[in-house]
Amino acid sequence: MNYRLRAVTSKSESNEVSIREYQYSTFPDIAEALRGYGVSLGADQLDAQASGGKWQTMVERGGSRIQLTVFPVASSRR
Repeated sequence: MNYRLRAVTSKSESNEVSIREYQYSTFPDIAEALRGYGVSLGADQLDAQASGGKWQTMVERGGSRIQLTVFPVASSRR
């Protein structure tokens, strides 16, 4: 199972929106990536809080709001 971390950033003083997506294969990798947004969760906590593999939170940083979403995606087989 692979997971995506989607970060949707909106600036409060403008109508600018930025969407970034990152793909990870383990909860420890996702937990490490979330630390960059100021979210301190261990992999076990993240797994326990994920509902159906999906987890969300909102953080504010530097005048911007960032909606963080982790969700499962199907692995592509070749």
